[in-house]
Amino acid sequence: MGVVYYFFTQDTPEGNFKELAEKGDVPKLKKDQEGFLTAIKDYRVWILFVVYASCFGIELTVYGTMDDYLQNTFQLERITAGNIVLSFALMNLFARTLGGFFGDKFGKTKGIRGRVLFLSFILVVQGVMLASFSNISTLYLAIGFLILFSLSVQMAEGATFSVVPFINKKAIGSISGIVGAGGNVGAFLAAMLLKVKSAASEKAAIAANEGLSEEVIRSAQAAAASQAVSEGYLLIGLTVITTGVVALGIRFSAKEEKVAQKELQESFNNTTPANA
Repeated sequence: MGVVYYFFTQDTPEGNFKELAEKGDVPKLKKDQEGFLTAIKDYRVWILFVVYASCFGIELTVYGTMDDYLQNTFQLERITAGNIVLSFALMNLFARTLGGFFGDKFGKTKGIRGRVLFLSFILVVQGVMLASFSNISTLYLAIGFLILFSLSVQMAEGATFSVVPFINKKAIGSISGIVGAGGNVGAFLAAMLLKVKSAASEKAAIAANEGLSEEVIRSAQAAAASQAVSEGYLLIGLTVITTGVVALGIRFSAKEEKVAQKELQESFNNTTPANA
């Protein structure tokens, strides 16, 4: 599909950027002025890598396992559980953008540090929501916390990329790629955690009920899987809270803050009407 995409699609409806640049319709694309090695030497990049693993990665894993969890925990029909999960995924239409919006708001009042503070805050909220959800046995209350988790995890994703451009503008492509890859790593690790815990619990439940009816074994297996995933969600939630604290380690020099503030002011001046 990568080969098909490369040869049979174009960058814009008008054509590829390279062709448009040759015609003079758009400016020539600029490559990173600093290489990949420069990006990986910056500790802030790896903190953001972990941060994105803890928001986008966790979102993927939670939504991937939530269907079965809702069925096993609240005895919902598969269609009902699936519709609930899909409705929360649709919050991406606005929630991720909302995270970037608030990141920008904090950036205007408190500089780049403000963006980091908001990112840390929303990660902690995300972790608290997931940890709380993991211990709830009432369906409607659980859905309420799941809504808050969905909102906060997607806002954290947007807030992450409100910080990324300020790490190193000369290597922004490499940095964006590294941070984005963190989401895949986080999803893989979280999914493996839940899978291992569930498999071990279900195996123990089957062994403990050996010789009983198939219905009893299935019920015990579902209960064991629910408990294992619940414990996994709690552990993941606590990990996300820790990541939120670690995110405070992202620091910027006075020079970087000054440059960012100057660029923000210039951007504001360029968008303000002349008669304002």
